Amino acid sequence: MQRRKWSVGLILWQVVAGLIFCSDLVRAQDRFSGERALGYVEALCKPEYKGRRTGTAEARHAAEWIAAQFKSWGLQPGGDGNTFIQRFPMIVTRQTAKSEMRLLDGAFGPVQYIEGVDFTVYMNSGSGDYTTEVVFAGYGICEPDMGRDDYAGVDVTGKIILLYRGLPKDDRNWDFANERDYKTRVAAEKGAIGLLMLERRDQPIRGGTIHEEGYQPNLVACNISKKVTLDLFSGTLKNLDTVIRGLEQKANSFPLGKKVRIKAALKKNEPGRGENVIAVLPGSDPNLRQQHIVVGGHMDHLGEDHQGHIYHGADDNASGTSVVMELARIFSQRPEKPKRTLVFITFGGEEQGLRGSKHFAYHPTVPRENIVAMLNFDMEGTGDGGAGIGGRNYFPFLMQEMVSAWSDSVSKKTRLGRGWGMGGSDHAHFVEQGIPAVGFYSTGGHPFYHQFEDVPKTINIESLQFVGDRAVDVLTALANAPQECLYPETRQGRFFLRHGDQIDLNLQRYNPVTFADALADNITQRSDAALRMVVVELQVPLNAACMDSLYHQVDCIEQGVKLKDVLRRYENSSSIDRAASGAGIAVAIGLRGTELFEKQPLHARNLLKLGLNVIQVADSGDAIFAHGQVSENGKSILKLMQEHSILMDCTLADTVLLKSLWQHYHGKLCWRQPLSAAKALAVFASDHFKSDKILMAVECGVDDNQEALSQLIDSLGADKIHVTLLFSDGMSSARWLQSFYQLRVAAMGEAKAYKEMEKVMGRNLKKLLAAGG
Repeated sequence: MQRRKWSVGLILWQVVAGLIFCSDLVRAQDRFSGERALGYVEALCKPEYKGRRTGTAEARHAAEWIAAQFKSWGLQPGGDGNTFIQRFPMIVTRQTAKSEMRLLDGAFGPVQYIEGVDFTVYMNSGSGDYTTEVVFAGYGICEPDMGRDDYAGVDVTGKIILLYRGLPKDDRNWDFANERDYKTRVAAEKGAIGLLMLERRDQPIRGGTIHEEGYQPNLVACNISKKVTLDLFSGTLKNLDTVIRGLEQKANSFPLGKKVRIKAALKKNEPGRGENVIAVLPGSDPNLRQQHIVVGGHMDHLGEDHQGHIYHGADDNASGTSVVMELARIFSQRPEKPKRTLVFITFGGEEQGLRGSKHFAYHPTVPRENIVAMLNFDMEGTGDGGAGIGGRNYFPFLMQEMVSAWSDSVSKKTRLGRGWGMGGSDHAHFVEQGIPAVGFYSTGGHPFYHQFEDVPKTINIESLQFVGDRAVDVLTALANAPQECLYPETRQGRFFLRHGDQIDLNLQRYNPVTFADALADNITQRSDAALRMVVVELQVPLNAACMDSLYHQVDCIEQGVKLKDVLRRYENSSSIDRAASGAGIAVAIGLRGTELFEKQPLHARNLLKLGLNVIQVADSGDAIFAHGQVSENGKSILKLMQEHSILMDCTLADTVLLKSLWQHYHGKLCWRQPLSAAKALAVFASDHFKSDKILMAVECGVDDNQEALSQLIDSLGADKIHVTLLFSDGMSSARWLQSFYQLRVAAMGEAKAYKEMEKVMGRNLKKLLAAGG
């Protein structure tokens, strides 16, 4: 009987143990596995895929392998015609022979340059074998109507031009002229047959791309090292660094008196096309499943060169692809599916200019207006085992709740940052569509970027695991968030608020002892995360015996900031980034007027050293003025403010005083005006707005007309304006901003309007705050 009982007990124990084992196995199956992710990396870096350069048969085979994995996990096809593949057109070329570059008449004789060391041929360069003179043509800009022509006075017909990739420093928008496509197109129009480009680094860039818009079949285009550039400048009696610095102010083009032979052979593939791989996991909630979250990363790399060297791209970006795949596997295998629909995409053509992600962003296979967010994974496989996440400001309170649940060890290994506008990865065109994009990367460096050593052996499995775990946290929080994450008809307006910067320069009269609690409460109650900085006003006792009170206020403010996680002491423009990243506010210290400098100059100087940030000049009675202009004493005060990099908040509308002030103050100045007054002062401003350290902050409210703001920007230029929104709630400001954005899109097109909005909603302000004294 005892033996029978023992047998029954043993059987029960085995059953229980088996159930526990199966339960653990199931839990393990739906956890992110760094080992599995590494396995995907190794598979994608197999020799038969030859580095997965989009447009090749090998890249197509890699895409088909990824699609097969998605299918095996039960995901639904999200590509063309009920398949997992979305095809897109693109220019595809391949180098068919070794390229050559030789300086025929160097200072000490001919110089033979080494491809990959001294120069690289741009992807989609034209072909040719040319020996001719070299002309330095500055930035390669030809826009005489905008006051710049680097080709004026030089003949480049049948010659090779040398360019430096940069832009003039004035009040015009030159962003378009920094694109390689622009520079190659203009060079060909001017008759050049070769283009050598030096970028802001000593070594040549590998993998630089010319797109369809800039392709010139007979123009050989190369990126060169600084060494090659110095060889070309030798004997000109011109210092390269001095010439480059001077280009910001004016054109300076001249023949170099050198002859170079360049040779490149590339063949254009017809028809050129690439592939995205798209898989869909439908959401489980009947109300939220119509909302989509895109989870993506690029699967392509540089491919095989003409000498047979394969650039496998293990870190860049088989690692990002592997994270996307492992996320697809675990979320599809979990018994409880996410509430929102997940769309997993591995993009093609990133290395050739974000071709695949751009195609999907403009031709999505799910309704674009229903995409809540995009998670982008680019280079997740090397470094110190930590993770970087950019985009915390898009869903600040959701992120804050998630982060607060992390252990100290996880928090220490996670670098959280804000998302800001465009960038050089696949999130860029989603951002352009007003879709919040959260970017992931492994911290600690990527030593083999665009090198043939970027192979699976260099991958750190700890980095893959840690990035993957954090991605699971973020994706779970977004996919299952009960609160609304998608705001119909306010996509762009809300988005520009999220990644822009609003600062409140109206001096706040907080009690220095209790202000931190009041501010922190205000932050938690806010419905939107647009505000980045407030200015706490010091109550100034002008009696010398009471000056201790002033220093006590400063000390209380400093201590109060330290006690609250959501507060950051303002020090410089990066303080705003840190505040945005933590869903908080930067706290600046301000003074109303300059009377303290006149009556207590010693204490005023001490206050500057203690960290005074803002001084408001609001009326003609300010101590810097006398007899309708800046006084001699006022000039001294202004010089002191400039030396300590003080931001002047000027609300004056008196044009006589303004002219005098702008003449004598060369520090940072924010000229704050309501829209109605700003429009009336537009002609005056356009005549006198010369300094790049003056920015007009235009205050707009719910009753203001968007057309008036549009006309003001057309009059002054987008580089001179920051838009300040005076709304009681985030949704109202988002709707107003959305209407304004659509107005600008109608006037200039989506791409230009987006870049303009970036500027007026924060980039101009950051540029002002980052400027020197």
